[in-house]
Amino acid sequence: MRQFCIAVFALMLSALSVQAQETPFSGDWSNRFSLYGWVPGIKGDQTFPDGDPLIDLSSSDVLDALNGAFFGSAEFRNGRFGLIFDLAYADLGQDGAARGTIIPGQDPANASVDTTLWLGTAALAYRTFEEDGKWVDVYGGLRYYDVSADFTFKIPSIGFKSSLSEDSSWFDAIVGLRGHVPLGEKYSVTGLVDVGGFGIGDSSNLSWEAIATLDYAFTDNVTGRLGYRYMSIDKDGDRLDLDLKLGGPLIGVTWNF
Repeated sequence: MRQFCIAVFALMLSALSVQAQETPFSGDWSNRFSLYGWVPGIKGDQTFPDGDPLIDLSSSDVLDALNGAFFGSAEFRNGRFGLIFDLAYADLGQDGAARGTIIPGQDPANASVDTTLWLGTAALAYRTFEEDGKWVDVYGGLRYYDVSADFTFKIPSIGFKSSLSEDSSWFDAIVGLRGHVPLGEKYSVTGLVDVGGFGIGDSSNLSWEAIATLDYAFTDNVTGRLGYRYMSIDKDGDRLDLDLKLGGPLIGVTWNF
C-alpha cells in the first residue's frame, strides 16, 4: 500500500506541475479537494479453508468498532478532462459469529474479527455533457485493494481457541459513470457508479461501487455533502475468499479553487 500511496502522491504532484506549465489543454485548471466520513456496515463472508465466518454489522455497530479511519479525494480538471484520486482507510475490530463449526458436532464458534481495509483509486475522466450546471462524466482507471483479516475462533463448551491471519492485495481496472444536477441556487445532487475486476489476472471476480449525495453550496468555493456509499467486493484468493458488501452514510466537505 505504501508504494501505491507514493505513486498516487506523485501523480497529484505531476498534475499540479502540469498546471504551472504550457500544455495542450484549453482553458484554466480547476481543482477540488474533499474530506469525508463514511460509516459502512459490513455484510458478507471472509472464508478460510478451515472456517466460514460471517460478518454482519449495522452502521451503528461500526461506530463502536471503528479503531481508525481516513477518507479523502482530489480532482484536477481542465476542459473536458479530469484526473480523479480517492483514498479510503478503515480499521474495524468487532465480535461476530462463525457460520457452522470448526469441530463437527460441537457448539457453533464465536468469532472475533479485526479487518483493516485500504482502498485507493486513480482514474481519468472525460466530460461527455455539460449544460446549465448539469454534467455527465465517463471515467476509467485503477483501484487498489488491501485487506488484512485476523480471526480468532472460540468454542466455549470445550475451551477451544484458534487464530488465523491473512493479507490480500490486488488491483482492479474500473470503468464508471458520474453526473451532477442542480436543484436550485444552493442545492444539487451528485452520483456515480463504477464496476471493475472482471476476473482479469489477479483482480476481483467483480467489484462495484455506487455513491449518491445531496450537496449544499455554503459559498462559491465550499460545498457540504450528505449521502450514501455502497461497495461490493467478490475476490477469490489462495487462502482467503472475500464476498463483502459495505454500505453506509457519507458526510463530507469539498473545497473548489
